[in-house]
Amino acid sequence: NLSFPAAPPNETFRKEKNAVELSVLVSNLLQKDPEAEKVVDLKNKRRVIRALEVINHTGKLFSDLYKKGPQKYSVLMLGVKRDREKIYKRINERVDQMLSQGFEEECINLKEKYSCNAPGMSAIGYSQFCKYLNGELSKEEAVENWKQAERNYAKRQFTWFNKNKRIHWVQNTKEAEKHIEQFLLS
Repeated sequence: NLSFPAAPPNETFRKEKNAVELSVLVSNLLQKDPEAEKVVDLKNKRRVIRALEVINHTGKLFSDLYKKGPQKYSVLMLGVKRDREKIYKRINERVDQMLSQGFEEECINLKEKYSCNAPGMSAIGYSQFCKYLNGELSKEEAVENWKQAERNYAKRQFTWFNKNKRIHWVQNTKEAEKHIEQFLLS
């Protein structure tokens, strides 16, 4: 039950702030709202800019606007625990599949239409392929860097989800059914 601050996007403000160093933006944000560090990822420039944008638009502290309300529903969270090596193998196979289905051509078309500086081109896979298309990496290096970036992202997801103590981790359907039954009976 989260409530989010209502402030329309301001492209002029965002463009202006995007030209500023992240450290300066963070300093500016914390000067205006010291509690913002509790609700804003200070390493993510877009989120810092958004917090500043909301403060600028509303005149209120971002940390006061971004609040958790009381939980409305009782929920059961289940997470499926998978072998990490098998997940990494599937990631590598998925990258190979995307390549065989025309990912390189898609990148070429996007680069011609928008350039490698477009925000979408910073996504995993696209950023590595842009380096290949710009002659900074060989195709093999770009593919391996892409696979590594995907595996690193998966690892960060494991870490993030493992911090959530409300998640009940299961190995199979039988374990999940047991948790669901206990939850429904409680």
